[in-house]
Amino acid sequence: MKLRILGLSILLLSLAGCDGRGKILYLQPATAMKPPWSVASVIIPIRGGEDVVGIVTKVASDLGLASDPERKGRWWTRTTHQNTFTLSVGKDEKGYWVVSLMDWPTTGRSEESLKAEAMIRSALKEPIQSPDPTAPGGRGSA
Repeated sequence: MKLRILGLSILLLSLAGCDGRGKILYLQPATAMKPPWSVASVIIPIRGGEDVVGIVTKVASDLGLASDPERKGRWWTRTTHQNTFTLSVGKDEKGYWVVSLMDWPTTGRSEESLKAEAMIRSALKEPIQSPDPTAPGGRGSA
């Protein structure tokens, strides 16, 4: 439930035009229910045996992100102009993984956010998706 609230919060912030830029990667095993779609999300099919927490933890470590002592599975860092980038991972009750990449309070994605997404996709053996919804595989599919 907390992950659904986080996802909806990121979606609302993105759509409302508030400062901040979020992206959600839904990692969906074949046995999981389909995650919700939004303009700020992408669904990446996975086999289901991947160590998602281990992958995201390694990415956070490789990028030098600080672990959030208040919440397991969340890391952050200061980026340019005192903005922050937050990376988090958790498993939804419907069986899919939610990886959140949030830049605050900027409207653009930070270098850290782009690198984290690329590293996670690479670890999952998934190519980087074109953000163009008219491109093949666009509109939230991987």
